[in-house]
Amino acid sequence: MQVLCTGLQEQITGSAGRERVMQVLCTGLREQVTGSTGRERVMQVLCTGLQEQVTSSACTEKVMQVLCTGLQEQITGSAGRERVMQVLCTGLREQVTGSACTERVMQVLCTVLREQITGRAGRERVMQVLCTGLWEQVTGNAGRERVMQVLCTGLLEQVTCSACTERVMQVLCTGLREQITGSAGRERVMQVLCTGLREQVTGNAGRERVMQVLCTGLWQQVTGSASRERVMQVLRTGLQEQITGSAGRERAMQVLCTGLQEHITGSAGRESVMQVLCTGMQEQITGSAGRERVMQVLCTGLEEQVTGSAAERA
Repeated sequence: MQVLCTGLQEQITGSAGRERVMQVLCTGLREQVTGSTGRERVMQVLCTGLQEQVTSSACTEKVMQVLCTGLQEQITGSAGRERVMQVLCTGLREQVTGSACTERVMQVLCTVLREQITGRAGRERVMQVLCTGLWEQVTGNAGRERVMQVLCTGLLEQVTCSACTERVMQVLCTGLREQITGSAGRERVMQVLCTGLREQVTGNAGRERVMQVLCTGLWQQVTGSASRERVMQVLRTGLQEQITGSAGRERAMQVLCTGLQEHITGSAGRESVMQVLCTGMQEQITGSAGRERVMQVLCTGLEEQVTGSAAERA
């Protein structure tokens, strides 16, 4: 392979010709190499030998498509398929520059590889590998936001059932939370995750878990009372339509109180917590009994946050 790449690379010019080189090499050599180690080496050599021949986004994308198409049947088992992704990410990531192009890398990888991974553990690993291998290619909050959108769009169909969907959120939170800096960026993280994942979780129990996971995974990213208040507003806006019925709405308040109570310090901050919760939820509870219950829940959930207020005011 190395000799063929070296001897032929100068003879083939143009995108179509270079693509044909890869197709011929893949077709002619794929049956000669057996075993995961050998097949992995096929990919590494092809990536190394051909990467300088392919320029421009469209051509680089085609490199991945050809390599994936020609080699995907040679790798069996979850470990092997994971290695396919790692090699492709490592060998091709320097060829793709710019947010739009990097996004396309992810879309292509998701499209051609998603059917190869079966089972929850495998699908989770897909996300981890993609996050680890690709996040350094995207700079700026807008680009990183797009990373999340593409991952959500490309992978959401692979995950079924509430427990697995919850794991999607945990992996995304863990893999991406350090990439977004600043309150505005972190707020956007929550908005994107809410938008991309809210339809995957059905039932009050599942939707409640969405809030718990988001609170747990993201609360450390936001500092300051104003920003933390904004956390609640974003969570409420993104999730309020998912909770139906008085019992569900009451539970929404309890979860928000439990998950966010440690975030708010000082009288002003605690007062703001209550104002935000009241404003966001007052229209969801109807009837005198329901409104009375709102007050009871708010009092119970927030009473520990407002201790010492009188002393502070004095």
